Amino acid sequence: MFLPHAKYIRITQSDPHDSAEKLIVQPADVDNNDLCKCGCHCSTSRCSSWLWLAITAAFSIVALAAILKLTRHPSDAQCAKRLSTYSPALEAVAYHSVDFNGSFRFPSEYRGAPSPAIDAAWDYITMRPGVLRIAPEDLDKLGKPVTPSLVRFQDADGGGYMGSVKFTHQLHCLNTLRMYSYREYYDGRVPMFDARPETVRTHVDHCIEMLRQTLMCHADTGLLTYDWVVGHSTQYPDFNTRHVCRDFPRLLRWVYDHQAHIPERRVMRLEDNVDLEGEP
Repeated sequence: MFLPHAKYIRITQSDPHDSAEKLIVQPADVDNNDLCKCGCHCSTSRCSSWLWLAITAAFSIVALAAILKLTRHPSDAQCAKRLSTYSPALEAVAYHSVDFNGSFRFPSEYRGAPSPAIDAAWDYITMRPGVLRIAPEDLDKLGKPVTPSLVRFQDADGGGYMGSVKFTHQLHCLNTLRMYSYREYYDGRVPMFDARPETVRTHVDHCIEMLRQTLMCHADTGLLTYDWVVGHSTQYPDFNTRHVCRDFPRLLRWVYDHQAHIPERRVMRLEDNVDLEGEP
């Protein structure tokens, strides 16, 4: 018969020439505290050691993950979203280093006496991008309440609200100042200059004010150096400086790709529109 509760113990060998181990069966009272929940025999202290080891390992993993998350550098897209008001165009933001050419007589395609080529260059970045369609759910993200005065596209044209990207208006204002400095050329060519003189002046002052607010909002903290230059009695600033810029061609492509493409004649007051009493 088998003994119901027994254990094997090792005994000393009486015969030195005999290397085999002899086992005898001996009843044993096994303490229930020596049984781990996993079903194996182990001491309570050993179980506790393994438990504390597991807890320590888990805590270390969590702490390491937290440290890695805190020390990881955010991507350009994440930085742009954190430091900008909402815009669907943020998905197109990318950054790169640009060395400005600030030479006093640098011949830029946007600079110089008026010509069809210069006008075309400015039109491409100010007028031609057109308008965008703003989804109703995006208005709240913009901090704009839904009001009956908002310009909406007709349902037949896809609905949504009329909008545009700010940089196109800012560049429009800069172009207005450029053309205003060449009134003798643009009078009769640009409709805005056909308005009453006080209206033209107000338009120009509005553009100056919008550019002032924009420049002060994005105050450039870069540094200028100065040189002594032959023929100049005072220190001469070096405007050839390095900048981290948003990729403008990439953003402009995004705007062109997301134009509403709705004829101006179809953008009209709808039945439930209510005009504002004054200009916003």
